[in-house]
Amino acid sequence: MELITSRGPDMGYESYSSKWRTGFSGKFMIIGICFILIGALPFTAGQREDLQQIYDRKVTTSGALTGWNLTQVGDVNGDGDIDYGMGSPGEDKAYVMLGPLSKNFNPSTQGWVISGPSDSDFGWDIQGIGDFNNDDYDDIIIGAPGDDKAFIFEGSPGNPYSDHTDATFQINGTSGEMFGHSVCGLNYDGETGWFAVVGAPLNIHFL
Repeated sequence: MELITSRGPDMGYESYSSKWRTGFSGKFMIIGICFILIGALPFTAGQREDLQQIYDRKVTTSGALTGWNLTQVGDVNGDGDIDYGMGSPGEDKAYVMLGPLSKNFNPSTQGWVISGPSDSDFGWDIQGIGDFNNDDYDDIIIGAPGDDKAFIFEGSPGNPYSDHTDATFQINGTSGEMFGHSVCGLNYDGETGWFAVVGAPLNIHFL
């Protein structure tokens, strides 16, 4: 495997990437690729900005790690509003909060609360993957790297999901590779459609 090295112009960092290989199987593509940044990027603040608190939602479960990640996941229930995903890997749960959100929203009652396998870190990453199955509802993928798995849930009206066994697809990695550590959706050419992307940092990366 050849290592390619490049330096960003006047950026003060170097990037390294390996040549990558691909293979297609349905809507999953395999890629082995790595990027490493070395040094300090020129991140500077010209002036202080005061942030105003808008939402403050707390949970009382010790070690739940609720809010480990937060992201927009598209419109999963087809009502025209943007919906949001939140991971809680310390309790092996993921929350899909259906928009719009009010100031006093409760994640446990705002949409879907999906439980994963025990001690799997389910919810370590949650992302939207566009309309993966072309049914006019956006879909989501949730990683469980402690169990080397990722789960795809099709968008749907109502509240159809409460457990990982409700998933439309379960993607299994190899034991010990942290498969599911990172997940996302990729429409790499704007024409082929959406691919599910799953990272396995102790092995290679699967798309």
